[in-house]
Amino acid sequence: MASLATPAPSHKQPRVLACVLCQHRKIKCDRNSPCSNCIKANVTCTPSTPAPARKRRRPNQDLQERLAKCEELLKQYAGQPVPLQGSQTPPERFPSHPASEPATTSPLSTDSHTKWQTAGKVVHDESGVRFMDNYLWATVYEELQAMKDIIDTDDPDELSVLGSEDRIPDNNSDTLFPYDVAAVNADDLPPDSTEVFRLWQLFLDRVNPLTKIIHVPTVQPYIIEALTNMENIPVKYQALLYSIYTMAVISLSELECLQMLGMDREKALRRFAAGMKMALNRYNFLKNHDMTILQSLVFYLYSLQGRYDRHAAWIISGTVLRIAQKMGYHRDGELFNLDTFETEMRRRIWWQILLQDAKNAVSSGLSHALLPVNWDTKEPSNLNDTDLIPGSRERIPPREGPSEMGFCILIYRIANFMISTANNHGHIAFDAAILGEDTEEHRRALSQYQLMITELEKALKETEDKYIDKSLGGAHAAAATIRPKIIGNLRELLTPMRQQPEWGTEIFGTKDNMFKVLIINNENAADAFKDLQHAGFLWFAKMHVQLDVFAVMTGQLCQHPTGVLADRAWGTIERMHLNHTEMMDLSHKTYILQAQLTLKAWRVREQAFAQQGKAIQMPPYLVQLQENLQMHESRQANKSTATTPSVVVPPADLDQFIGLGGYLDVASLNWDVWGDMSTDSEVPMMPQMNGQQLNGQQLNGQQLNGDQHQPRDRRIELAFDMIAQRVGVAAMRRGAAQPSVFLGQHIPKLAVASGLTSMQTRRVATTKVSDKEASQILANQRLNRPIAPHLAVYKFNQTWFSASVWNRITGCTLSGAAYVYFAGYLVAPLLGWHWESASVAAAFSSLPFAVQGGIKSFLSFPFVYHCIQGVRHLTYDLGIGYKKTTIRAGETTIWISTAVIALGLAFLV
Repeated sequence: MASLATPAPSHKQPRVLACVLCQHRKIKCDRNSPCSNCIKANVTCTPSTPAPARKRRRPNQDLQERLAKCEELLKQYAGQPVPLQGSQTPPERFPSHPASEPATTSPLSTDSHTKWQTAGKVVHDESGVRFMDNYLWATVYEELQAMKDIIDTDDPDELSVLGSEDRIPDNNSDTLFPYDVAAVNADDLPPDSTEVFRLWQLFLDRVNPLTKIIHVPTVQPYIIEALTNMENIPVKYQALLYSIYTMAVISLSELECLQMLGMDREKALRRFAAGMKMALNRYNFLKNHDMTILQSLVFYLYSLQGRYDRHAAWIISGTVLRIAQKMGYHRDGELFNLDTFETEMRRRIWWQILLQDAKNAVSSGLSHALLPVNWDTKEPSNLNDTDLIPGSRERIPPREGPSEMGFCILIYRIANFMISTANNHGHIAFDAAILGEDTEEHRRALSQYQLMITELEKALKETEDKYIDKSLGGAHAAAATIRPKIIGNLRELLTPMRQQPEWGTEIFGTKDNMFKVLIINNENAADAFKDLQHAGFLWFAKMHVQLDVFAVMTGQLCQHPTGVLADRAWGTIERMHLNHTEMMDLSHKTYILQAQLTLKAWRVREQAFAQQGKAIQMPPYLVQLQENLQMHESRQANKSTATTPSVVVPPADLDQFIGLGGYLDVASLNWDVWGDMSTDSEVPMMPQMNGQQLNGQQLNGQQLNGDQHQPRDRRIELAFDMIAQRVGVAAMRRGAAQPSVFLGQHIPKLAVASGLTSMQTRRVATTKVSDKEASQILANQRLNRPIAPHLAVYKFNQTWFSASVWNRITGCTLSGAAYVYFAGYLVAPLLGWHWESASVAAAFSSLPFAVQGGIKSFLSFPFVYHCIQGVRHLTYDLGIGYKKTTIRAGETTIWISTAVIALGLAFLV
């Protein structure tokens, strides 16, 4: 039946909304059409428009699927057996090391590392750049990031904490670089505007050519911004600028720092280092990783050289190395398809970090074999900073000729060779040459190493011909001296002991051969001073003096008072004292001990010459040194109640003085083995150290092999023999690890650029003055200096021709002429003069042509020059034209243009 049929489903009645009038008046609407309120108001009842439907949340199906995938990956990772090192096959997901890569790009070309080719993955998050080379963890990280994106898309107004580390409280960011917050006022740390430009120019001239880890065109705008307010600059760039200021101060002498900054050098270093540490901690650099922060840390490592404990410096460099590895700098940027700019800058920074860590490791008494082995970052290309454009992906071919990178490229080639040969047990060859080892293995190793030296010389010659131009001066001039010196020293050191020219006359065994090795090292250190002084990097030579090796050589002169080798050693000692005048300053305990050693060795030499019936005159520098030591001991005697005026140096200072690069345990060394080192031969300087006697004394794990009943002279001889052998072998093995040992500081900036030099850590030689003395120095300088606006404040040099002096001269000339003319015009009616323009023009036209030209030239020259120079100063306000080359070119252009235009106005108009 039809009446029993199932009724059609009823549709839901649409919701009736209040009308527009009721909504506007916020009164209750009866929801009729028209409603009662509109009828009473006699208006049209307009129904309101319903609000758009709220976007429904996307179902969590994607999120759940990704979460399940993460759980599955973690289960796989937890259930995998631990693979043996080197046996794991990299997944196909990651690109492999390019097969066409040359074998010289990195030490990975050795057989022991050819199987390691996993590229890994570079990821970006809120904390910066991170690198992962584990396939499972990289995949998990991708899934977590995708899940985070889903949540952020669904709830854009809510903060997501999934996979984020930024929400984790971190109150330990100043653990590595602590500073006293209460004692540091951030407003007092930045230099003023004039100091900023001076420090920046110093950095570009003295530091940047040896490091090349920043892109100057990118950093310079922040330098300009720092003129007005340092706080306007991002925190990471604040850290970089402070590190640049610190390196600029490092390159200054004490007097230069007083003249430029008005404070002593150490105070300036503490000031800018505090600013850098503050910025690093504000950025939380241990968790937030960035290229700019890494550059700041590398400069900080440089600034520690010679000023900080060498063992602590190695630990800090290890931290910087770990940050670089976490950012993936140990893998070449081409594997990650990074742009050209970032790829090149990553290479520059990685190689400098690697070399710094190697140098600090060897300085701390460790082998650079502790360097990371799984890295394949290529050497930086031969490109100038202007060739690199941030963000550009266009491949830039390297320059064929000299460039800003010439010095660094040469150093990287040498470093690559040294690391590779050390991995191939290159120290065996040095043991064969120096210690006289004559086994088949030693002979084979020595022959192979000599062949490799020949190959190195050929490679360096090719690099030098392509990238080095000595005529350019600066870093290129210094680089041109590297190859001849390093190859010559390597071959001399690799000459077997029995084939030395002095064999049988002055060299009779290992001890004598060690003495020659020490002489070579110190001769090259003296050569370094001369070469770096000519190249403009003298501060680097002073920063890396090896006082440990110098002291051991001086002590050995007591055993070798005469002969050709002794003459060479004394010549080196004289050069060192003349070059490093701070060694005459006996207010430092370090130099007191060195002075006593030197004078004792000279007395032994005088006695040896007297026995031969010869007389020898004490050199002037030794006379001065002896007088200084006597004055010092006299002052100490007046202060002390002790009867003995001898100077006792604490063990801590001795460790700084003769730490021997960590290879000799000074704390356990009985200094009685050095004999009498005081100026008074009857008063021993140190009869014992820390209560330890000579008998059975252990030197870093080696017994003196001395019987208690042996004579004292025999025990001293044994101790000297052991010290010489220990230091010499250590120096040669360090030489196998780095080129600068062979150079003997011939190229100390090579030590910084390559980071492969073992050197004695000491304070940089400075002249300490009190605050009162510093104020007096500044006051005297100001008394002797003309007061502005006196023109004598300008010196006759580059700035005199193009700076404000000529603006002032031409401005005064124009103003004076104008005042004279208008003053005459004012008084002309009173005096009956005819100064009307027509009268003046008629009078001027009656003058001879030459006189007219002279007058017009006198007026047109200042007018034209003042106009052109005014435009140039406007460009300065825009931050353009501060480079020296630009200044010189602009100077020439301004003078030529002024002369041409002024003559044209004078004779053609």
